[in-house]
Amino acid sequence: MTTRPRVYRYGSSIVVIGASDALEACKAAGISPTTHRWAGTDFGPYARRRGQWRPVNGDSPPKDARPGVCFLGPITSASGRP
Repeated sequence: MTTRPRVYRYGSSIVVIGASDALEACKAAGISPTTHRWAGTDFGPYARRRGQWRPVNGDSPPKDARPGVCFLGPITSASGRP
């Protein structure tokens, strides 16, 4: 049984939990690397802390950590529109 990635929006950034591949995360978030632009991408384990998903140390992640991808915003279309 495969679980679908979960998408969370924090300000202008998007965090996709349950995806370790950037293309899978893009698909889940509804963005495309060919038609959208963003400031950066962060891969690695994420844990829920204080109500938000936050990156954790990859060398010794906590037991509740999940794989994730974060697209750092602002995220706009390649034409310049949000």
